[in-house]
Amino acid sequence: MNATDTNAGGWEKSELRAKMNSGEIWSLMPPDFQSKVKTVRKLTNNVGGIDKNAAVTATSDRLFLLSYSEIAPCTSHWTSDFTSLWASDYPWSSSEGSQYEAFKGKVTNNDNPNSAIAISSLWWERSVLPKLSAYFLDVTGTGRPSRGDDASASLCVCPAWCF
Repeated sequence: MNATDTNAGGWEKSELRAKMNSGEIWSLMPPDFQSKVKTVRKLTNNVGGIDKNAAVTATSDRLFLLSYSEIAPCTSHWTSDFTSLWASDYPWSSSEGSQYEAFKGKVTNNDNPNSAIAISSLWWERSVLPKLSAYFLDVTGTGRPSRGDDASASLCVCPAWCF
């Protein structure tokens, strides 16, 4: 996500976002694909994970990563890895978009494997990890969408886009 372990600036300021929208990842896309991709507004905490009162703001993206709330249903308790009840302690954490129709009924929990999103490798989400300043959320190889990793970790990128 970033060369250093920080989630300051969130998705908006991440190095991966720059690569996906105008940098080396975008340039790997065929011209025919590029011409069809629409720019969309994505809601994200673009401050960082430690600010409980961070506001969710919009970015304009052609390629983007999914947020936690676009993948999994947001409940009051997100994960047993952390003692905080994210949705109540960090209100922004459930405001980064609604669960996509493709995942409804398939990704029904947030702390256990989900075969609908499992790819045998860790993959990034655009959501920062609540409570910590160095982590972004990711999906585990078994499809658990509530894990966090250092922002400098090398994980898979599963881009999303709209035509």
